[in-house]
Amino acid sequence: MANVILWLLIVEVLGFIAIPITYVIFKNLPDRGIVFSKIVSLLLICYFYWILNTLGLFPNSVYSVIGLVLLISLVSGLVLKFNVKGISNLLIHQRKHLLTAEAVFLIVFFIWIGLVSQVPAINHTEKPMDFGFINAIIKSPNFPPNDMWLAGHSISYYYFGHLIIAILTMLSGIPSNFTYNLAVALIPALVALAAYGLMYNLVRSTGATIRTAITYALFAPLFIGFIGTLVGGLEFINALRLGSSNLWEWIAIDGLSSPLGGDATFFPGDHMWWWRSTRVINTFENGQGIDYTITEFPFFSFLLGDLHAHVLALPFVIFSIAIMFNMFISSDKVGFKYLIIDPIGSLMISLSLGALAFINMWDFPTFSTLLLGIIFIKGLLDNDRRFSQGVWATVVFGMPLIIFGIILFLPYHANLTTQVSGLSLLTTANTRPFAFILIWGLFLLITSALIIRISCVALWQKQVNRKIMGLVLGVTLTPFVLWIVLSWLVPLIQSSVDGTMASFSFSGGFPISLSRISIILPLAFLIALSMYIVISIPKEVPKAMIFILSMICLGLYLLMGVEFFYVQDLFPLRMNTVFKLYYQAWVLLAFGSAFGVYYWFSLPSSNRRQFIVGNSMLVGLVSFLLMVCLYYPVGASLDRVYSLDKPSTLDGLAFTRDNVIGEYESIVKIRDEFPHGRLLEAVGDDYTAYGRIASSTGLASPLNWPGHQIQWRGSDFDFVHREVDIGTIYQSEDPTLVEKLLDKYQIKYVYLGPREREKYGRIGFEGFTEFMRIVFENGNVTVYETTLGAS
Repeated sequence: MANVILWLLIVEVLGFIAIPITYVIFKNLPDRGIVFSKIVSLLLICYFYWILNTLGLFPNSVYSVIGLVLLISLVSGLVLKFNVKGISNLLIHQRKHLLTAEAVFLIVFFIWIGLVSQVPAINHTEKPMDFGFINAIIKSPNFPPNDMWLAGHSISYYYFGHLIIAILTMLSGIPSNFTYNLAVALIPALVALAAYGLMYNLVRSTGATIRTAITYALFAPLFIGFIGTLVGGLEFINALRLGSSNLWEWIAIDGLSSPLGGDATFFPGDHMWWWRSTRVINTFENGQGIDYTITEFPFFSFLLGDLHAHVLALPFVIFSIAIMFNMFISSDKVGFKYLIIDPIGSLMISLSLGALAFINMWDFPTFSTLLLGIIFIKGLLDNDRRFSQGVWATVVFGMPLIIFGIILFLPYHANLTTQVSGLSLLTTANTRPFAFILIWGLFLLITSALIIRISCVALWQKQVNRKIMGLVLGVTLTPFVLWIVLSWLVPLIQSSVDGTMASFSFSGGFPISLSRISIILPLAFLIALSMYIVISIPKEVPKAMIFILSMICLGLYLLMGVEFFYVQDLFPLRMNTVFKLYYQAWVLLAFGSAFGVYYWFSLPSSNRRQFIVGNSMLVGLVSFLLMVCLYYPVGASLDRVYSLDKPSTLDGLAFTRDNVIGEYESIVKIRDEFPHGRLLEAVGDDYTAYGRIASSTGLASPLNWPGHQIQWRGSDFDFVHREVDIGTIYQSEDPTLVEKLLDKYQIKYVYLGPREREKYGRIGFEGFTEFMRIVFENGNVTVYETTLGAS
């Protein structure tokens, strides 16, 4: 418990320090963005720590972190000196809101502490990788940090989120096997806090009272992080042993088959059943799935406990949206002058976008698009809807902000290699409408009702502006038209190049299927309608409404886009594309849905019978679907901690005490007493126990998890011979050869445990005492130190 309190205290103190700076950054928000102070503090400390270390101005040590915290405290103190009255008045006036925000943060944090303490093991999915990044960052003398599974190379992936956790680990002094799980609890708490804060400001800026804003702001964290999909309803029906085999065969969700006997239960009885909700979309051909996708959503991510890039990015995604909204509701016109009027706010937009690229690259293009879109719209609103002014604002203000965001993190981009090779057309598969509704039913119902209702109120009896409608239809239909043209043009060009007779046939068949159209057309209608409203809506409509519609529009555009194109990478078809873009759409549509709930209930009551009946039906249907979506988090949480009688702990490596005698102790000794040098251990496949010692200590090993290395680097060029060499070191009885290979990879420590003995059999080097000595021996584990490796 002491570690929990210390961790929480550090986060709270960092947030408190940044309150004056946050007050200056968010000068247009009703609460001046105070709820974002924790995120602001983490972002500023970690950015300056990273850039100063990268430039060789700061060593990577806890003293550097403390020095930077003190420096930011000094700056914040100076800001406070000139704003003490305003900040004091704000804290008093907004006390109910701020206390509610803190309560949201603490409640979520301690709920997740309780959950993760039941399942703390860092031994499956992406946990070893994420844990390894954190430890490698702590151990590396400078940045970019060493790759713990490819000695001699730096990490070639997004690691800024892991850097944030590493810095908190260094600052707290708590061992990383504990802070990993403390971070697993911290992320959903920060997401809930940020979601509540942004929604509060959206609602409050419409003129709502503080009480009303607090009430409806609570829907945002609920929708973003603490509900599931409608698949939960199917799980409930299946658990009750209902439905024919034909029905479940038609539903076609892997693992959700016709129940065979047994008693009906309230929740499914098979362990880890909650994975099924993230594997809903697939296209089957001759009984084989050809469109396996990941449809992960935040609650699943939080429950799983991976500190992967898309999860770590969530609080900063919401922060980025908030800083954009701060700019959007400003009374000042966007353009060159805005950079002078609000240089700090403009700089924070660039910093937040640049950080998103460093935390999770997939978020950068999406939220850069959001920025350009709202700047274009603000340019229209600021200049009597002159189209040229909207374009001008986008070019002279929006683009420089994005470019500067890239420049701020240029050393990272210069070091990054990627597996992405371009975009491809999706013609052989598409999402089944039923699967689409299972995932998006609740959000689409609320956002559709919001869009249609606003269009009726704002545009009723108004003549359609043909120019605006033409622009809207052009933007909406461009992906569809481009997809149709390329679907025929690409095979035509390919057949011409191959020297065969060109024809208009396409091997994938005619790409426009009924199921594809049944998704695309409704989405295109909602996108076009929301775009038209945003551009032509009356000035008296709150800017928060326009901003939310822009977010909804982008979210719907993402859902439509994955039906046309996908990013080419090492994963099957569009698996990763759907995963990453659906995740972003979830955030955007969750905010749209939360705002939709507020908007619908804030409408003036009507005596018209049709309105009362329609409103009641909508509220009833939304309430029912929400209850269905809440089934999943309750049942999944109970299954995740299925054995509550086991001792609670936040030690992510505690499981090793039971598996291998001496492994836990060896990890602690290497991590704490062997600060530098490379480590040799057995090489094994991804998602196994291999690579655990390097991952848990941060010392670089020549190779492990080779599949991940190919994902990060695009090929095995950098390590093609390493696995053979490692096997030779363990198995060879030739001291000259072993010495040569140890020197080649600059190995300082050689690990010998059960995995090494199992994989390599007879170990040849145990008698090579002239250049190897034992520095640790306990149970089944022996650690050798060589006289050859670089220190």
